[in-house]
Amino acid sequence: MKMPPLKLLAFDIGATKTNAALFSDRPGASSARTPHPFSWSCLNVDMAGPEELIAEGLRSAGTPVDMIVLAMAGPVSQNQAQLTNRAWFFDKQQIKKRFGVAELFMINDLEAIALGIPHLQPDQIRSIQNVPPAAQSPIAVIAPGTGLGESYLAWSRDRYIAHPSEGGHGDFAPIDDLQIELLKFLMRQYGHVSYERICSGFGIYNIYNFLKMQVGMKEPAWLAEKINREQDPAKSIVTAANDEARPCDISRRAISIFVAVLGSEAGNLALRTLSRGGVYIGGGIAPHIVPYFTTGQFMTAFTHKGRMKQLLETIPVNIILDTKIPLLGAAYYGFNHG
Repeated sequence: MKMPPLKLLAFDIGATKTNAALFSDRPGASSARTPHPFSWSCLNVDMAGPEELIAEGLRSAGTPVDMIVLAMAGPVSQNQAQLTNRAWFFDKQQIKKRFGVAELFMINDLEAIALGIPHLQPDQIRSIQNVPPAAQSPIAVIAPGTGLGESYLAWSRDRYIAHPSEGGHGDFAPIDDLQIELLKFLMRQYGHVSYERICSGFGIYNIYNFLKMQVGMKEPAWLAEKINREQDPAKSIVTAANDEARPCDISRRAISIFVAVLGSEAGNLALRTLSRGGVYIGGGIAPHIVPYFTTGQFMTAFTHKGRMKQLLETIPVNIILDTKIPLLGAAYYGFNHG
C-alpha cells in the first residue's frame, strides 16, 4: 500500500523578513520538490512574536502539515534558538506542543542555504570567477542580509553535510588606509567591530555614515530625506547607487567599499575551508548589486592573500540569485532527517 506524501512547511526566518513554502515528498527522499503553489512572506515587524509567525504561516498554507522546518538567522541548539538581530526566542518543545506537529526541526539559515546549493540550477547563479569546481571538495557560503552569515559544506560518504557557523562576527581586518579609518570610526561606536558591522544591511548604512561624517562626502538632500522617511536605510542607499538617471557618489562609494570588504572576508572563508568546490554569495543584498561584483574589486580583494593568491584564483565564485534557496535547503534537511 502506497504511503501518502509527507507535507512539509519550511520557514526562512531572517531578522527583517520571513519566507515560507510548502513541500511534498516521501520519507527518505534525497531531494525535495514543490508541487504546491503556496508560498508566503511577511515582515517580522508585523508579527507579535515567533509563535504568531508560525501560526500565520500555517493558516496561510491552508492544509495540515506533517513537518515544520525553521531555518533561522542565529545560533541554534538542539531544542532552542535565538535570532541574532531580533529579540525572538524559539523553544522547540513549546512550539511542537502548541501546533501539534509530529516533526519539528530548527536549523541555522546558512545551513539551509548551504544544503540548497547542490540543487541550484544554472539560471539561479551568476558566476564571477568561472573556473571548474573540484568534485566532492568543500563549498563555502557567505550571505550578507540584515546580518552576515557564513557556513560550509563538507563531503561525507555519498553527500554533502552542512556546517553552520557564526563566522560573520569575527574581527574585521582592514586591508588599506581607508578601511583602517573605517575601523577606527566604528570602534568608537561599537567597541568590537566584526565583519557583520560592514558586510550587512546595517553595515551599508555604517559605511555610508563613515563617508558622510568622517570622509566628508556630500549627502544629497533628496537621499537624506528618503533615508529618514523609510525604515530600511540600506535599501535606499542601494537604490540610489543603482540609479543611472540620478548619480549618487556617496551611495556608489558605500556599495563599492561593502563589496571590497565582503570580497576580503569571502577570501578568508575560502582559505579557512579550502573550498575548492566553490564560494557562494547568498543573502538578500547581492542579487540587487550584481554589477558591483563584476567590476573586479570583489575578486581583487578575494585573491589579495599574498602567497595564497594563486590558490584563490582556482576557486569558483558565484552569486546566488534566487533568495528562496534557503527554503529548498530546509526542506531537504527535513525530508532526510524526519
